Amino acid sequence: MGKSQKKLNYMRAEDWLRCKSKGFIREGDSLMLDLEKTRTAFLILPVIDSGEHGYFWDRLSLKGFFPKDSAVSVYAKTWDGNERVGELEDFNISLSDEKIRKKLYDFTGLPISKGTDSLLFLRGRKLFLAFEFSAGGREAPRLDAMSVTVDGDHMTDYLPAIYRNDDFTRRFLSIFNSMFIDMEERIGNLPEIFDLNSDRPEVIKMLASWLAISGSRYSDEQLKEWIQTAFEDYENLYTKKGIRRSIKRMTGKDALIIEHFEVDPNSISNIDSEIYERLYGADPFTFFVLLPEDTFRSREEKEIFLANMADLIPAGRKMELIIMKEGIQLDWHSYLGVNSVVGDYTRVKIDENMSLQFDTVIGGTEYR
Repeated sequence: MGKSQKKLNYMRAEDWLRCKSKGFIREGDSLMLDLEKTRTAFLILPVIDSGEHGYFWDRLSLKGFFPKDSAVSVYAKTWDGNERVGELEDFNISLSDEKIRKKLYDFTGLPISKGTDSLLFLRGRKLFLAFEFSAGGREAPRLDAMSVTVDGDHMTDYLPAIYRNDDFTRRFLSIFNSMFIDMEERIGNLPEIFDLNSDRPEVIKMLASWLAISGSRYSDEQLKEWIQTAFEDYENLYTKKGIRRSIKRMTGKDALIIEHFEVDPNSISNIDSEIYERLYGADPFTFFVLLPEDTFRSREEKEIFLANMADLIPAGRKMELIIMKEGIQLDWHSYLGVNSVVGDYTRVKIDENMSLQFDTVIGGTEYR
Protein backbone atom coordinates (compact mmCIF):
# COMPACT_ATOMS: atom_id res chain seq x y z
CA MET A 1 0.00 0.00 0.00
CA GLY A 2 1.74 3.13 -1.16
CA LYS A 3 -0.30 6.29 -0.70
CA SER A 4 -1.51 6.88 2.85
CA GLN A 5 -5.18 7.20 3.69
CA LYS A 6 -6.62 10.69 4.09
CA LYS A 7 -9.20 11.01 6.81
CA LEU A 8 -11.59 13.55 8.20
CA ASN A 9 -11.18 13.30 11.98
CA TYR A 10 -13.23 14.36 14.98
CA MET A 11 -11.23 13.74 18.15
CA ARG A 12 -10.98 16.94 20.19
CA ALA A 13 -13.33 18.70 22.58
CA GLU A 14 -13.69 21.65 20.20
CA ASP A 15 -14.77 19.26 17.42
CA TRP A 16 -17.68 17.99 19.50
CA LEU A 17 -18.68 21.55 20.42
CA ARG A 18 -19.46 22.19 16.75
CA CYS A 19 -21.90 19.27 16.80
CA LYS A 20 -25.40 19.03 18.21
CA SER A 21 -25.67 16.49 20.99
CA LYS A 22 -28.16 15.22 23.54
CA GLY A 23 -27.61 12.76 26.39
CA PHE A 24 -23.81 13.03 26.48
CA ILE A 25 -21.36 14.29 29.07
CA ARG A 26 -17.90 15.46 28.07
CA GLU A 27 -14.85 13.87 29.65
CA GLY A 28 -11.80 15.63 28.29
CA ASP A 29 -11.78 15.02 24.54
CA SER A 30 -14.35 12.21 24.77
CA LEU A 31 -18.13 11.97 24.86
CA MET A 32 -19.80 9.53 27.25
CA LEU A 33 -23.45 8.60 27.47
CA ASP A 34 -24.92 10.02 30.68
CA LEU A 35 -26.37 6.90 32.31
CA GLU A 36 -27.68 8.84 35.29
CA LYS A 37 -30.16 10.70 33.08
CA THR A 38 -30.81 8.61 29.98
CA ARG A 39 -30.21 5.39 28.11
CA THR A 40 -30.12 7.00 24.66
CA ALA A 41 -27.95 9.78 23.27
CA PHE A 42 -27.79 11.54 19.89
CA LEU A 43 -24.92 13.24 18.08
CA ILE A 44 -25.47 15.24 14.88
CA LEU A 45 -22.48 16.49 12.90
CA PRO A 46 -22.45 19.63 10.75
CA VAL A 47 -22.93 18.89 7.05
CA ILE A 48 -19.57 18.06 5.47
CA ASP A 49 -19.03 19.66 2.06
CA SER A 50 -16.37 18.07 -0.15
CA GLY A 51 -16.75 20.71 -2.85
CA GLU A 52 -16.89 18.02 -5.54
CA HIS A 53 -20.00 16.56 -7.18
CA GLY A 54 -20.22 12.79 -7.04
CA TYR A 55 -17.59 12.61 -4.32
CA PHE A 56 -17.04 9.10 -2.96
CA TRP A 57 -17.31 8.64 0.82
CA ASP A 58 -15.65 5.39 1.77
CA ARG A 59 -15.35 4.21 5.37
CA LEU A 60 -16.62 5.40 8.74
CA SER A 61 -14.77 4.38 11.90
CA LEU A 62 -15.51 5.15 15.55
CA LYS A 63 -13.00 4.71 18.35
CA GLY A 64 -13.91 4.48 21.99
CA PHE A 65 -15.44 2.08 24.48
CA PHE A 66 -18.53 0.17 23.34
CA PRO A 67 -19.80 -2.47 25.82
CA LYS A 68 -21.46 -5.63 24.54
CA ASP A 69 -24.88 -4.50 25.72
CA SER A 70 -24.63 -1.14 23.94
CA ALA A 71 -25.58 -0.20 20.38
CA VAL A 72 -24.52 2.47 17.90
CA SER A 73 -26.67 3.38 14.87
CA VAL A 74 -25.44 5.66 12.08
CA TYR A 75 -27.72 7.87 9.99
CA ALA A 76 -25.93 8.86 6.76
CA LYS A 77 -26.97 10.59 3.55
CA THR A 78 -25.17 12.27 0.65
CA TRP A 79 -26.42 14.59 -2.08
CA ASP A 80 -25.20 17.01 -4.74
CA GLY A 81 -26.32 20.58 -5.17
CA ASN A 82 -26.19 23.71 -3.08
CA GLU A 83 -29.44 23.24 -1.14
CA ARG A 84 -29.27 23.17 2.64
CA VAL A 85 -30.65 20.39 4.77
CA GLY A 86 -33.11 22.92 6.07
CA GLU A 87 -35.13 21.87 9.07
CA LEU A 88 -32.78 19.00 9.90
CA GLU A 89 -29.88 21.41 10.41
CA ASP A 90 -31.89 23.84 12.49
CA PHE A 91 -34.21 21.67 14.53
CA ASN A 92 -34.14 21.74 18.32
CA ILE A 93 -31.94 18.94 19.70
CA SER A 94 -33.87 19.07 22.97
CA LEU A 95 -36.88 17.41 21.35
CA SER A 96 -37.95 13.99 22.57
CA ASP A 97 -35.95 10.96 21.49
CA GLU A 98 -38.85 9.70 19.38
CA LYS A 99 -39.11 12.96 17.41
CA ILE A 100 -35.37 13.15 16.81
CA ARG A 101 -35.29 9.54 15.67
CA LYS A 102 -38.24 10.10 13.31
CA LYS A 103 -36.67 13.21 11.73
CA LEU A 104 -33.42 11.36 11.13
CA TYR A 105 -35.23 8.37 9.65
CA ASP A 106 -37.36 10.52 7.35
CA PHE A 107 -34.24 12.18 5.93
CA THR A 108 -31.72 9.31 5.70
CA GLY A 109 -33.82 6.15 5.76
CA LEU A 110 -32.83 3.09 7.76
CA PRO A 111 -29.74 3.62 9.95
CA ILE A 112 -26.60 1.50 9.77
CA SER A 113 -26.67 -0.76 12.81
CA LYS A 114 -23.45 -1.66 14.61
CA GLY A 115 -21.89 1.35 12.95
CA THR A 116 -18.65 1.57 14.91
CA ASP A 117 -16.78 0.45 11.79
CA SER A 118 -18.72 0.44 8.53
CA LEU A 119 -18.36 1.03 4.81
CA LEU A 120 -20.45 4.02 3.69
CA PHE A 121 -20.09 3.68 -0.11
CA LEU A 122 -22.01 6.87 -0.67
CA ARG A 123 -21.53 9.36 -3.50
CA GLY A 124 -22.37 13.04 -3.37
CA ARG A 125 -20.84 16.41 -2.71
CA LYS A 126 -22.25 16.77 0.79
CA LEU A 127 -22.36 14.25 3.63
CA PHE A 128 -24.76 14.27 6.57
CA LEU A 129 -23.93 12.07 9.59
CA ALA A 130 -25.83 11.48 12.83
CA PHE A 131 -25.37 8.88 15.56
CA GLU A 132 -27.65 7.25 18.08
CA PHE A 133 -26.00 5.61 21.10
CA SER A 134 -27.88 3.36 23.48
CA ALA A 135 -26.88 1.47 26.62
CA GLY A 136 -28.55 -1.64 28.01
CA GLY A 137 -26.32 -2.34 31.00
CA ARG A 138 -24.36 -0.63 33.72
CA GLU A 139 -21.50 0.52 31.48
CA ALA A 140 -21.86 3.58 29.29
CA PRO A 141 -20.48 3.72 25.73
CA ARG A 142 -17.78 6.33 25.17
CA LEU A 143 -16.78 8.02 21.92
CA ASP A 144 -13.14 9.10 21.71
CA ALA A 145 -12.73 9.78 17.99
CA MET A 146 -14.51 9.53 14.65
CA SER A 147 -12.90 9.37 11.22
CA VAL A 148 -14.24 9.24 7.67
CA THR A 149 -11.87 7.93 5.01
CA VAL A 150 -12.19 10.29 2.06
CA ASP A 151 -9.19 9.48 -0.11
CA GLY A 152 -6.16 7.24 -0.37
CA ASP A 153 -4.81 3.99 -1.70
CA HIS A 154 -7.22 1.14 -2.39
CA MET A 155 -6.71 -2.41 -3.63
CA THR A 156 -8.81 -1.71 -6.71
CA ASP A 157 -6.17 0.81 -7.83
CA TYR A 158 -3.91 -2.15 -8.67
CA LEU A 159 -6.50 -3.88 -10.88
CA PRO A 160 -7.09 -3.34 -14.60
CA ALA A 161 -9.20 -0.28 -15.37
CA ILE A 162 -12.26 -2.38 -16.23
CA TYR A 163 -12.56 -3.50 -12.59
CA ARG A 164 -11.80 -0.21 -10.86
CA ASN A 165 -15.28 1.26 -11.17
CA ASP A 166 -17.09 -1.99 -10.47
CA ASP A 167 -19.16 -1.51 -7.33
CA PHE A 168 -19.17 -5.17 -6.26
CA THR A 169 -15.39 -5.54 -6.68
CA ARG A 170 -14.72 -2.42 -4.66
CA ARG A 171 -17.07 -3.50 -1.88
CA PHE A 172 -15.54 -6.98 -1.74
CA LEU A 173 -11.93 -5.79 -1.71
CA SER A 174 -12.73 -3.03 0.79
CA ILE A 175 -13.00 -5.71 3.48
CA PHE A 176 -9.38 -6.72 2.98
CA ASN A 177 -8.34 -3.15 2.26
CA SER A 178 -9.56 -1.98 5.67
CA MET A 179 -7.78 -4.89 7.37
CA PHE A 180 -4.43 -3.98 5.82
CA ILE A 181 -4.89 -0.26 6.42
CA ASP A 182 -5.66 -0.88 10.09
CA MET A 183 -2.63 -3.16 10.35
CA GLU A 184 -0.39 -0.48 8.85
CA GLU A 185 -1.76 2.11 11.27
CA ARG A 186 -1.11 -0.13 14.27
CA ILE A 187 2.44 -0.78 13.10
CA GLY A 188 2.96 2.94 12.55
CA ASN A 189 1.66 3.67 16.05
CA LEU A 190 3.88 1.12 17.82
CA PRO A 191 6.20 3.81 19.26
CA GLU A 192 3.16 5.40 20.93
CA ILE A 193 2.05 2.05 22.36
CA PHE A 194 5.46 1.53 23.98
CA ASP A 195 5.82 5.11 25.18
CA LEU A 196 6.61 4.90 28.88
CA ASN A 197 6.04 8.63 29.30
CA SER A 198 2.47 8.40 28.05
CA ASP A 199 -0.17 10.09 30.17
CA ARG A 200 -2.69 7.32 29.46
CA PRO A 201 -2.98 4.91 32.44
CA GLU A 202 -4.02 2.02 30.17
CA VAL A 203 -0.66 2.17 28.34
CA ILE A 204 1.30 1.92 31.60
CA LYS A 205 -0.86 -0.95 32.87
CA MET A 206 -0.53 -2.81 29.56
CA LEU A 207 3.27 -2.54 29.64
CA ALA A 208 3.28 -3.66 33.28
CA SER A 209 1.20 -6.74 32.44
CA TRP A 210 3.54 -7.64 29.56
CA LEU A 211 6.50 -7.51 31.95
CA ALA A 212 4.69 -9.60 34.59
CA ILE A 213 4.54 -6.74 37.09
CA SER A 214 1.60 -7.93 39.15
CA GLY A 215 -0.30 -6.50 42.06
CA SER A 216 -2.93 -3.86 42.69
CA ARG A 217 -3.16 -0.26 43.87
CA TYR A 218 0.21 0.78 42.50
CA SER A 219 0.59 4.35 41.31
CA ASP A 220 1.58 5.11 37.72
CA GLU A 221 4.90 6.49 38.93
CA GLN A 222 5.67 3.24 40.75
CA LEU A 223 4.81 1.20 37.67
CA LYS A 224 6.98 3.40 35.43
CA GLU A 225 9.94 2.97 37.77
CA TRP A 226 9.54 -0.81 37.85
CA ILE A 227 9.11 -1.06 34.09
CA GLN A 228 12.43 0.70 33.56
CA THR A 229 14.26 -1.90 35.65
CA ALA A 230 12.11 -4.90 34.67
CA PHE A 231 14.83 -6.88 32.90
CA GLU A 232 17.32 -6.40 35.71
CA ASP A 233 14.63 -7.31 38.24
CA TYR A 234 13.73 -10.47 36.33
CA GLU A 235 17.21 -11.86 36.91
CA ASN A 236 16.64 -11.70 40.67
CA LEU A 237 12.97 -12.68 40.65
CA TYR A 238 12.00 -15.15 43.41
CA THR A 239 15.41 -14.81 45.08
CA LYS A 240 16.04 -13.35 48.51
CA LYS A 241 17.41 -10.20 46.91
CA GLY A 242 14.39 -9.90 44.62
CA ILE A 243 11.91 -10.41 47.45
CA ARG A 244 13.65 -7.79 49.59
CA ARG A 245 13.55 -5.37 46.65
CA SER A 246 9.83 -5.98 46.08
CA ILE A 247 9.07 -5.36 49.76
CA LYS A 248 11.08 -2.13 49.68
CA ARG A 249 9.12 -0.90 46.66
CA MET A 250 5.72 -1.70 48.13
CA THR A 251 6.29 -0.52 51.70
CA GLY A 252 9.29 1.79 51.59
CA LYS A 253 10.84 -0.27 54.42
CA ASP A 254 13.94 -2.47 54.53
CA ALA A 255 12.75 -5.90 55.62
CA LEU A 256 14.58 -8.60 57.52
CA ILE A 257 14.18 -11.95 55.77
CA ILE A 258 14.88 -15.04 57.88
CA GLU A 259 15.08 -18.42 56.16
CA HIS A 260 14.78 -21.77 57.89
CA PHE A 261 18.41 -22.83 57.57
CA GLU A 262 19.53 -19.64 59.33
CA VAL A 263 17.64 -20.49 62.53
CA ASP A 264 17.28 -24.25 62.29
CA PRO A 265 16.18 -25.34 65.78
CA ASN A 266 17.71 -28.78 65.18
CA SER A 267 21.17 -27.39 64.44
CA ILE A 268 23.93 -28.73 66.71
CA SER A 269 25.25 -25.22 67.31
CA ASN A 270 21.84 -23.95 68.42
CA ILE A 271 21.66 -23.82 72.21
CA ASP A 272 18.17 -22.26 72.30
CA SER A 273 16.30 -24.66 70.06
CA GLU A 274 13.00 -24.27 71.89
CA ILE A 275 12.99 -20.49 71.49
CA TYR A 276 13.89 -20.65 67.80
CA GLU A 277 11.23 -23.26 67.14
CA ARG A 278 8.63 -21.13 68.93
CA LEU A 279 9.63 -18.06 66.94
CA TYR A 280 10.24 -19.60 63.51
CA GLY A 281 8.59 -23.02 63.61
CA ALA A 282 10.06 -26.18 62.10
CA ASP A 283 8.80 -25.99 58.52
CA PRO A 284 11.80 -25.84 56.14
CA PHE A 285 9.63 -24.36 53.37
CA THR A 286 8.59 -21.29 55.35
CA PHE A 287 10.55 -18.05 55.48
CA PHE A 288 9.81 -15.00 57.60
CA VAL A 289 9.57 -11.33 56.67
CA LEU A 290 10.04 -8.93 59.58
CA LEU A 291 8.85 -5.33 59.25
CA PRO A 292 8.50 -2.50 61.79
CA GLU A 293 5.10 -1.83 63.29
CA ASP A 294 4.62 1.50 61.47
CA THR A 295 4.80 -0.13 58.03
CA PHE A 296 1.04 -0.41 57.45
CA ARG A 297 -1.53 2.27 58.23
CA SER A 298 -4.49 -0.12 58.19
CA ARG A 299 -5.38 -3.78 58.12
CA GLU A 300 -6.61 -3.39 54.54
CA GLU A 301 -3.20 -2.08 53.46
CA LYS A 302 -1.58 -5.09 55.10
CA GLU A 303 -3.91 -7.52 53.33
CA ILE A 304 -3.17 -5.89 49.95
CA PHE A 305 0.56 -6.29 50.62
CA LEU A 306 0.16 -10.00 51.42
CA ALA A 307 -1.96 -10.56 48.30
CA ASN A 308 0.63 -8.85 46.09
CA MET A 309 3.51 -10.77 47.66
CA ALA A 310 1.81 -14.08 46.90
CA ASP A 311 2.91 -13.67 43.25
CA LEU A 312 6.47 -12.71 44.14
CA ILE A 313 7.63 -15.68 46.20
CA PRO A 314 8.94 -19.03 44.88
CA ALA A 315 6.50 -21.86 44.22
CA GLY A 316 6.12 -24.22 47.13
CA ARG A 317 7.34 -21.67 49.67
CA LYS A 318 5.33 -19.92 52.37
CA MET A 319 5.84 -16.43 53.68
CA GLU A 320 5.06 -15.43 57.26
CA LEU A 321 4.80 -11.72 58.01
CA ILE A 322 5.96 -10.59 61.45
CA ILE A 323 5.37 -7.06 62.68
CA MET A 324 8.14 -6.07 65.11
CA LYS A 325 7.39 -3.91 68.11
CA GLU A 326 9.69 -1.08 69.13
CA GLY A 327 11.35 -2.59 72.16
CA ILE A 328 13.05 -5.66 73.57
CA GLN A 329 11.07 -8.51 75.07
CA LEU A 330 12.50 -11.91 75.89
CA ASP A 331 11.34 -14.77 73.69
CA TRP A 332 9.96 -12.31 71.10
CA HIS A 333 11.36 -11.10 67.81
CA SER A 334 13.89 -8.57 69.07
CA TYR A 335 17.02 -7.52 67.22
CA LEU A 336 19.68 -5.23 68.60
CA GLY A 337 19.91 -2.10 66.49
CA VAL A 338 16.72 -2.93 64.60
CA ASN A 339 13.80 -2.68 66.98
CA SER A 340 15.61 -2.26 70.28
CA VAL A 341 14.91 0.60 72.69
CA VAL A 342 17.13 0.94 75.78
CA GLY A 343 16.67 3.43 78.60
CA ASP A 344 13.48 5.04 77.26
CA TYR A 345 11.44 5.99 80.35
CA THR A 346 7.71 6.52 80.13
CA ARG A 347 5.68 8.17 82.90
CA VAL A 348 2.28 6.56 83.23
CA LYS A 349 -0.60 6.55 85.67
CA ILE A 350 -1.84 3.05 86.37
CA ASP A 351 -5.51 2.56 87.11
CA GLU A 352 -8.41 0.42 85.97
CA ASN A 353 -8.46 2.15 82.59
CA MET A 354 -4.82 1.57 81.63
CA SER A 355 -2.76 -1.56 81.05
CA LEU A 356 1.00 -1.91 80.60
CA GLN A 357 2.45 -2.84 77.21
CA PHE A 358 5.29 -5.33 77.11
CA ASP A 359 7.67 -2.77 75.56
CA THR A 360 7.04 -0.07 78.19
CA VAL A 361 9.76 0.76 80.70
CA ILE A 362 8.44 2.63 83.76
CA GLY A 363 10.69 5.00 85.64
CA GLY A 364 10.68 8.13 87.78
CA THR A 365 8.60 9.10 90.76
CA GLU A 366 6.33 11.77 89.34
CA TYR A 367 2.66 10.77 89.02
CA ARG A 368 -0.11 12.74 87.37
